[in-house]
Amino acid sequence: MRILIVSNLYPPYYKGGHELQCQFAAEVLTEKGHEVYVLTSRYGVKKPVRDKKVFRVLFYHPEIRGVFKRLSAGLSNRVNYFITKKVMKKIDPDLVYVGQLNGISVFPLKALKKKRVPFVYHIGHFYFCELVQYCIREPNYLKRNSAKILTGFYSLNEFDFNNMITVSSFIKEAHIKAGYLKENISIVPPMGIPAYKIVPNPRQALHLTRGTPQLLFVGRLTAVKGIHIAVESIKTLIDQKQLSDFAFHIIGDGDRVYKEELKQLIYNYELNDRILFDGFLSPEQLVQAYDSADLLLVPSLEEPFGLIIIEAMSRGLPVVASSVGGITDIIVHLQNGLLSEPGNFIDLSRQIIKILNDPDLYKGISYRALLTVREKYSKEMIAEKLNNYIQNAYSNYSKKQKI
Repeated sequence: MRILIVSNLYPPYYKGGHELQCQFAAEVLTEKGHEVYVLTSRYGVKKPVRDKKVFRVLFYHPEIRGVFKRLSAGLSNRVNYFITKKVMKKIDPDLVYVGQLNGISVFPLKALKKKRVPFVYHIGHFYFCELVQYCIREPNYLKRNSAKILTGFYSLNEFDFNNMITVSSFIKEAHIKAGYLKENISIVPPMGIPAYKIVPNPRQALHLTRGTPQLLFVGRLTAVKGIHIAVESIKTLIDQKQLSDFAFHIIGDGDRVYKEELKQLIYNYELNDRILFDGFLSPEQLVQAYDSADLLLVPSLEEPFGLIIIEAMSRGLPVVASSVGGITDIIVHLQNGLLSEPGNFIDLSRQIIKILNDPDLYKGISYRALLTVREKYSKEMIAEKLNNYIQNAYSNYSKKQKI
């Protein structure tokens, strides 16, 4: 089958897990024998470029503020329509796999639907919920129609939403509330861990022998990730004299303003020598970071899935995370990880010290985390689920066309 993946961004130029999800889909579907192409934006390159089967040609507007930028984005979105038509003629896809569209709009889909092929949406975001909110349910007539003109989204009936995959039950429920049909939505995790990357044995608590707990955060530096909550929880443990000699490594980058606020908070607490910003790491370096850490902290205020969590769990690294969004699909409290109340740094501090002070709990969590990844989040298992879903979508669409 000839498959076209549409995504606003695509590695190596990306910002988050949605783009990695599309890369994972491209890799596993290629391994399954499909011919896979990618249509994405010019983000990360200076001019339109085709790199083998990746077309980096679409215009991208991630943030639209002010009248001029809205006009510019609206024009670029319409140009994306004609760019997509040209790419479609070259590729002639049998099926379209849709990732994140924020910044490129639905105009590429408007062009692709003229080909009359099935669409499969693999959703780990709220973009399609937001389209309903701003383009259909917005009570203000001017705002509603302005959003329609800008995005190109006029109705739920305009596109074929018969094949929707969400990455978690949390995202599924959000789309059902937005008006998408429950019977059209299935759950398939966005990515899986290759079997050879899953360590065979649970780990002992490293900090008990070296005496210095190594805490870790991995992800985008934005307020919704709750890194400031982790800092507050650490300060609480210090004030309570439950934590003294430690290191907290923050891996990733993102919002500059938020990063500066974090640095100021850390400076105010005199923790500059303990809380370290490591920036982006390569996949190999990230594995090393997981292997040398004692605990991964995921204090998110909102989280569609939690790819970082299963990456850490695959290395036997225990996780303390917020009980929010898709995280609760992965972690069962005190079984394969620990959960804390979202936004509550006191509760987060309790969970951190609970596992650091209990070697048996630590090893048990590590063991069951590895079991969870092997049983639910292996690459091979998710690749099979995704391929089967796409094959069925194509088969069902073909049958309808013959009737």
